[in-house]
Amino acid sequence: MNPSSENRLKKVHPELARRVRIVIENLAKAGMQVEVVQGLRTVAEQDALFAQGRTKPGKVVTNARGGQSNHNYGIAVDVVPFADGKPNWEAPNSIWIAIGGEAEKVGLEWGGNWKKFLDRPHIQLPGLTIKQCFALFKKGGLEAVWAEATRLLQGLPTAPPVTPPPPGQPPTQPPAQPPQERTLRLNESGEGVRMIQTRLVALGLLAQKEIDGIFGQRTLAAVKKFQTMRKLKADGIVGPRTRVALMS
Repeated sequence: MNPSSENRLKKVHPELARRVRIVIENLAKAGMQVEVVQGLRTVAEQDALFAQGRTKPGKVVTNARGGQSNHNYGIAVDVVPFADGKPNWEAPNSIWIAIGGEAEKVGLEWGGNWKKFLDRPHIQLPGLTIKQCFALFKKGGLEAVWAEATRLLQGLPTAPPVTPPPPGQPPTQPPAQPPQERTLRLNESGEGVRMIQTRLVALGLLAQKEIDGIFGQRTLAAVKKFQTMRKLKADGIVGPRTRVALMS
């Protein structure tokens, strides 16, 4: 897997990233090079992609506007077979089916099975609808979406229902920054810690293997280093100011 693929995986839900790595490794054993070409996508990027083939030149590649794609919530990626170091969008159907098969083996949903809009590169975590993602994001940012995705994957009771947008009303752009959540410090654990660790990895301050959802000494040291870099109080506590700086 090339560095670009790994960087994209650092920004999506850790469990999705883990499973995608397994898919890519298994395909590599079969002699196929597959890379991640899309991961977390901003609302603006999604709108620009939606415009392609409509108000801008190119081929229509999505029916989702900004806020209407699982990519906007870090629970989906696009993977493509490579040939001679370049993405091979015209790969034989058998290769796409092999990708989809490996994705399904690890419990991921493959867009190649969709009936309304076939999307062969697309694989995602199962369970959450777009309306649920939008409502959760509006309430608690990516952390809320990821926490609910984790609960569904583990078969745990779901969070209290949230109110989706009124019928017929298109989703609006989610807030640029997640709201202030509970303070995280040494010896805390849970999905909130895992998300902070994921951001620290993306910033090069923590090793990938340290994403375990446990606020230990290495996470503490990484948080302090980040706070020092951003001229915040280097106390190792992820309060409102540190959280906003990390997630911006």
